[in-house]
Amino acid sequence: MLEMSASVIVTGRKRREDLWMYFTFDVKDNNTLCKPCRATLAGKNTTNLKRHLRTTHPEIHKKIQKTSNDGPSQASGSAQPQQSICTALLAASKYKVDSKEQHAREEVIARWIGCTGLSVRTFEDEDFVGMMETVDRKLTVPKKTKISNLIDKQYEGEKQKECLLLGEYLFALICGPKKDSQLHSLP
Repeated sequence: MLEMSASVIVTGRKRREDLWMYFTFDVKDNNTLCKPCRATLAGKNTTNLKRHLRTTHPEIHKKIQKTSNDGPSQASGSAQPQQSICTALLAASKYKVDSKEQHAREEVIARWIGCTGLSVRTFEDEDFVGMMETVDRKLTVPKKTKISNLIDKQYEGEKQKECLLLGEYLFALICGPKKDSQLHSLP
C-alpha cells in the first residue's frame, strides 16, 4: 500500500466536480495527485488536469468530455438549474421610489398625459397598469395624484417660459431689439 504523507490532502475546487473526482490536492506541497495512476502534477489548474487525462487516461477524458457536453454533472445532487438571461432580466427588481430612473419615467408619463389630454384616472385602469408593467417591469406605476401634481408642475414651468418669452417680445416691440439680443422669431 502507498503511505500517506503527514500533510493534509483535500479535494480541489468544486467547480469541476466531474474532473476533481479523479484528483486530490495537497495544500502543503501545492501538488495534485492523479488517483488512477498516482502521478503528481504541479498546482491545481484544471486545464493541466484535463491535459493529463487526455494524454494518460483517454477513456476518462472521453467520459468527462461527454458529461461537460451534456451539461453540469449530476454528481453534485443539489445543483439548481442556472437561470436564463431572459428570466433574470424579467425578474429585475423595481426602481427605488426616489431614484432618478423612476422620476424620469414619471416625468415622461406626466408629459404624455398632459399633452394628450387623457384623464389622470387612466392610472387607475388595470389594463393601463398592466401595459406599463409590460413596457418596463422595473417601473412602479405612480398614482393619479402624483401624476396630477407632476402635470401641474410641468404646466407651471411651461407657463413661466411663455411669460418670459412674451416679456422678451414686448420689450423688443417697445424698446427695439438690442444688437446682441437673439430674440426668437414669432411663430
